[in-house]
Amino acid sequence: MKKVFLLANVLVALVLITIITRSVVIDRAQVIETTYRSLENITETLAEHSQQTLMALDLGLVAVAQIGSEDMSDRLSLARVVANRQAAAVNTYAFYVMDRQGRLLATSRTPDPDPVDLSQYPEFAVHRDGSLEGMYVAVPRLGTIGFADGQWIVNVSRRISAPDGSFAGVAAASMSLDYLGDFYDALRPGEQSALGLLSADGRVIARSPFDA
Repeated sequence: MKKVFLLANVLVALVLITIITRSVVIDRAQVIETTYRSLENITETLAEHSQQTLMALDLGLVAVAQIGSEDMSDRLSLARVVANRQAAAVNTYAFYVMDRQGRLLATSRTPDPDPVDLSQYPEFAVHRDGSLEGMYVAVPRLGTIGFADGQWIVNVSRRISAPDGSFAGVAAASMSLDYLGDFYDALRPGEQSALGLLSADGRVIARSPFDA
């Protein structure tokens, strides 16, 4: 009788263990699925925001490059178009134009800029030496000029071609990483998570939490 009672207790314990284990497994699977769906939604939101942000900047760069392609010597028109594009882009520090030597030709921050040499910037070499037709997203860095001085920026740019197709200069904009970071911080689901934007070749463009 004792053996039967002991066996019954063992069976009851096994059933309880099975039920508890199954419940834990189901709960864990539900948590994982819920978390995955949440992160998938966040990823889609980030992708849409990034696409809209970069497309808007690219439209501005196309407009600037078009003016430059028509006449790079018309500094008044260049100054006017970069100022107009800057006014419509709260996420940038400046729109600007470099000539074929990499010198600052026009900027949205002043109508008569000094011809600062910007030829050391990677976006200048990419457009001068490469065959990139679309927008280029540079490596993030600390700004050193004007309103961007000491601020984390990422420059986006387009090639300006002369009427004969030769290289004439670069149209560029300095985008604020704080702008992207604030949006990413608001979406990040917890302290143990991280959100980021990477280029096609795997370079980190923006990240929350921020990490220089």
